[in-house]
Parts: sequence; structure tokens; C-alpha cells
Amino acid sequence: MNIIAIDARSDLFSVSNIYPKHLLKKVEKIDFKSLDLQQEEMQSDWPSRYRVIVDSVPVFLELDLFIKSKLEYIANITDTELMACDTGFWLDTEGFVTNAHLDNHRVYMAMQVYLTEHSVHMGTEFYNSDNSIRYKAEYAKNSGYLMVNNGNQLHSMLTPVPPKHYRLSSYTWFFKKS
Repeated sequence: MNIIAIDARSDLFSVSNIYPKHLLKKVEKIDFKSLDLQQEEMQSDWPSRYRVIVDSVPVFLELDLFIKSKLEYIANITDTELMACDTGFWLDTEGFVTNAHLDNHRVYMAMQVYLTEHSVHMGTEFYNSDNSIRYKAEYAKNSGYLMVNNGNQLHSMLTPVPPKHYRLSSYTWFFKKS
């Protein structure tokens, strides 16, 4: 598991090799056309984004438990006091994009890990206050980003998911100790 700060601000991290290979092999065997899906809460106006109903896919429960088992490690790497985390899974279908936005203020810290890959770069981009690109997450299986949601994490995904393809990722919400 590699979590590396992208700059001295230490509020945005590159992540790679997050999940063990045996779990990723199980993900590769999923028939994505048969998944039970629902609109993501607070993103119902985003076309082509769906949240996978996790109970229907045992490996997603395993991925969630794996991240939970690494909570202390992630807290140490990011120098934060974390209480808990939960992981959801997003299936972004053909045409999905999201304009620059800030996440919900209730999200303390979040990590998105891509579970598929494609030759088209569909990684998330983060911006500086002058709108220049601060960081572009690599779009590769088992990589992504981790961000502390401090009100400065403007980000987007402007490259549409190509026709007949999808982007599957895990998205973990971290909760700070009070």
C-alpha cells in the first residue's frame, strides 16, 4: 500500500497498490452488466454515475473490510486522527464526466481507487487556487488519490467515459475522531 503526499501541503496524496491482488482478481470476474445499482446520494443530477449495492457483490464487502483493517496505517501516513471509514463503489458509465467541484463538507477525508483501467485517462484532476492543475491522478487499476477535504480540494473528471466502457472505483469516506 503506497500513499505519498503530492506536495508539502500534505492534504492530497497519490495512492497505489491499495488492494491485494487476490481481491482484484475477484473484481475482474464480476459481470458488471448484472450489478444492482442505485443513484448516488447527493449526486442524482450527475448523469451516468451509479452506486453499486454492495450486499450483492461479496468481494466489495471484502474490499471494504480490507480498508477498515488499514485505518490506523492510513491515519499514521496522513497524520490524522481517524475514527472509522466506509467504502462505496461507483460505476461510471458511458459519457460520465463531472465538472470542477468541492466535496460535501461532511466528508473529512476521502480516497478513490480505480478498479478498472483503459487507455483513455479518466483520472481525477485537482486544481490550485488559480485553476491550474495541481495533480492529475493516474488512471490505472489499484491507484488513485486520497484527499483531506479542507475546502481547497477543487477537482473534476473532464474526460468522458468512452462509449461501451465504464469506470469502476472504490470511494472510501473517512470519519475524524471528535
